[in-house]
Amino acid sequence: MVLTPNQLSGGIKLYNQLLQETNNLQKSSYFRMDVTERLFLQESLLNIFKDINNRQDILSSMRIYINGELLGENDVCKIGLFNQVPETFKGFKKWAKKVFGDNEFLILINKAEIFHDPIASHFSEKFQDINDSIEGSPVHLEGTYFIGNSKYTPFGAHIDEISNAYHYNLSEQERYMFLWDPETYEKERGSLQHLIDPSNILQYAYKYVVEQHHAFFLPAQKYYHVGVNNDFTVSFALALIKYDKPSFVKKVCNVFSEHISKSIDLDSILSGNPPIKDVNLNKYVEKYFLSLLSKGNFRAAPKKIENVVINHKNTLKRIQPFQIQYCANGQKLDLFIRGYHTKLPNNKDIVQLVETINAVDKIKVNEVLCEFENKIGINLTKQLLEFFIKFKLLEVYNE
Repeated sequence: MVLTPNQLSGGIKLYNQLLQETNNLQKSSYFRMDVTERLFLQESLLNIFKDINNRQDILSSMRIYINGELLGENDVCKIGLFNQVPETFKGFKKWAKKVFGDNEFLILINKAEIFHDPIASHFSEKFQDINDSIEGSPVHLEGTYFIGNSKYTPFGAHIDEISNAYHYNLSEQERYMFLWDPETYEKERGSLQHLIDPSNILQYAYKYVVEQHHAFFLPAQKYYHVGVNNDFTVSFALALIKYDKPSFVKKVCNVFSEHISKSIDLDSILSGNPPIKDVNLNKYVEKYFLSLLSKGNFRAAPKKIENVVINHKNTLKRIQPFQIQYCANGQKLDLFIRGYHTKLPNNKDIVQLVETINAVDKIKVNEVLCEFENKIGINLTKQLLEFFIKFKLLEVYNE
């Protein structure tokens, strides 16, 4: 089945459409990429590399394999990866040849959205409906870039237990996806363990040719699979991660471990019978969900900005499609800003400020300060606006 670019472009009900097209995420799907999206993902990778010397924290999310061996952080610095990064997307192949020579290599950039925030904006907008209705646990988004010439990924043939994924081929070369149903894989491989080099069993797989500028959707838990390259390729994978119910509740308990009642029986959660009816736990499930929504359904929060200072002449722009999520908690108001949590006094004027920010595209600082001067005061209003910039809900708009 091929999905046309028109079907994929810009609709906020894409997830519901995906459910219909893939039999509720039970079958694979092949589709053409919208040219605008392809250029956007290519340019996003280029921007990550151009900023890489200013973002040494990227090493914690980057994995580099040479001839199948994972490099340590010190070795990464030695190979000159960050020297003379390409000026254009087409320059990646020449740059890679200079850095890695004739070796087989693969670069993975996990959580790519935290190193280039427009990626989070793009897919949050595209999948706004992804958690409209929740069965068991919500869906989390996460992006990964794959850059390299290795025939197989270093983890070989495997199955993804919790991640449905779009695999976008951003290159000029074809890529191939080989899929085995579990019964066939176990029969031919001899077990259900992953297989680093699956060459001997490729003949028993379903083979899909992912042409240049096309993408492939792979459902979780359905197939053992491996991506195969015959040349240098660049691809982007968007994972749609859905924990099983016990794992999700355990995750909520870990996130709010300082607050959740010690009486909750984690053993019952792990056995598959989480006490969702527990009032205390329900409250934190709601908070977790609000935090996730505030991140546009991405699993990771963006990197915060330090030392934010604004003046009354600034115009601020809300980074779309993100909004502040909040809930009342007695005398306090829990706010979630792109995954960051804070508490403020629960009063109608702060709620009004939050709703004002959520409703606008752009807003002038002096107008906000004037409106809330006699409500919550100029200092607190300014501090909150700077706080919203720090956590990438707002940005200073330069006309």
